[in-house]
Amino acid sequence: MRFALTIECNNAAFHEDDGTLTDEARAAEIARVLRAAAEDIENGVEEGPLADTNGNTVGRFELLPETSR
Repeated sequence: MRFALTIECNNAAFHEDDGTLTDEARAAEIARVLRAAAEDIENGVEEGPLADTNGNTVGRFELLPETSR
């Protein structure tokens, strides 16, 4: 089995409230998105979209059989 995840980090949720892009703001939002994906996986979800704090879809995750590429 493989786990695939992509996150696009270009929108406002990954910036500070004033619009400034900082490593801290980006890291905090990425961590939040990862925690949401982890919760879905723990609840038996095998694939799905990932949303930022503004509700925008910023990526997806999926558990794949090893033969799938």
